[in-house]
Amino acid sequence: MLADIVLSSSSRFYSLVIALREELVNRGLSVLTPDMEFVTKTVTASEKMALTTKFFEKIESSNVCCVVTDSTGYVGRSVSMEVGFAFAKGKPLVCLQRIEDPAIGGLCTYLPSLQALVDYTTALSGQAQKSGER
Repeated sequence: MLADIVLSSSSRFYSLVIALREELVNRGLSVLTPDMEFVTKTVTASEKMALTTKFFEKIESSNVCCVVTDSTGYVGRSVSMEVGFAFAKGKPLVCLQRIEDPAIGGLCTYLPSLQALVDYTTALSGQAQKSGER
């Protein structure tokens, strides 16, 4: 079964990811996130590759990919790669803040509120369940 949503974010915004995950779970959605315990330690190149591959699997296992950033709209290299992967896999991309990079922002549907994100995700998850039942 697919998760409702995966949250993609630069490690500098993990506090936002944690708060958003909590809100979404409280509203009944299943949420996947990056492995945030690696933020406080240095990882080797092979560990980073394994983390990236694992996150790609999370994207594939979700109905929606939400790019999490703050009001600056910053996304880093890893998030850019995750967005490209999600797009190539046909996953809907959304954001709650405008993205500074026009190429990344152009791939994302801007949603103006948490409730809009919940409604959007719930609708897509319902469609995915119906198509899976056929």
